[in-house]
Amino acid sequence: MRYQLVEIAGNKLPCRFGFNALSEFCSNTNTSLADLDSIASNMSLESALALIYVGLKDGHRVKCKEDGKVTDFKYTMEDVADLIDEDWDVMAKVFEVFESMMGGKKKKVHSMPKASRPTKK
Repeated sequence: MRYQLVEIAGNKLPCRFGFNALSEFCSNTNTSLADLDSIASNMSLESALALIYVGLKDGHRVKCKEDGKVTDFKYTMEDVADLIDEDWDVMAKVFEVFESMMGGKKKKVHSMPKASRPTKK
């Protein structure tokens, strides 16, 4: 599986957690390879955002290669945070892709209880 499409704010964006994305995530967050197996059990919001960002960025890179069109990834980390603000289910969707690409572990580590989700005003 090269990448999966994730619907975010009305757009279907490619998402991938290959070695490139994981390497960037580990480098940006000082996470070791050994820590990836249990990453979601004690993940900060900053780490969650960084993981989502590298997954979308690497998905974009791979899709561009497959399409034969090279375009820059248009989102910054802040843009991705804004997308999450619009749709908190993005976190669950991307973590499902992460779990499937990391071997399909069945742990439910990506769900945020509805009561703790910020309410839209």
